[in-house]
Amino acid sequence: MKKILSLFVISFFVLGFLGCAQEQEITSDISADSVGEEIIEDEVSEEQVFEDEAETSKTVMPPALVEDNNPPELKDGILLFTFKNRDFSYNFQVKYIDADGDLPRYVFVYINGSRREMYRADDEKLSDPKEGILYILPMSDDELYQIAPKAKEGVIEYWFRTNDGHGPVDTEIYNSMVLDLESMGIETESSGGSRSGSSGCRVCG
Repeated sequence: MKKILSLFVISFFVLGFLGCAQEQEITSDISADSVGEEIIEDEVSEEQVFEDEAETSKTVMPPALVEDNNPPELKDGILLFTFKNRDFSYNFQVKYIDADGDLPRYVFVYINGSRREMYRADDEKLSDPKEGILYILPMSDDELYQIAPKAKEGVIEYWFRTNDGHGPVDTEIYNSMVLDLESMGIETESSGGSRSGSSGCRVCG
């Protein structure tokens, strides 16, 4: 009888011990799952915060400032000519002026629709866009007559274009040519006025 009671007591303790062990294992698994869920929630939360901050920064960023620019001017555009015996020489010229001090990307003259590049008449180191830079294009009579055959009769059409990097600027269309008295060594009181020409400019998009 004592042996039966001893076995019963031992069995009771063994079963109780195994039950505690299983309960502890289940609790550990639940705790591990809970920790994993918390980590996932933390990751999602941090990612959401990052997106919110990025969206906020986009909203707070000020718009880009548009740089102010004064378009350049092309003034005193003119076609001068000289002659010796029956040989004629021609010279297109125009003055480039930019209040911002921007140099031109190019200066062109369009002769009867044909484009030709112009060149600086003065030293690059001494010229200032704010004060004005003179651009010229000398041409012989043969060169000009190939582009404008009726120029020998005084019939021609030309205009000037430039660009300071912010857009092209054109002059009006000219149809006249002026005798270059100064180059021919002819002095006259009105010679200065004959070189002025018209200088209206318009900005084109």
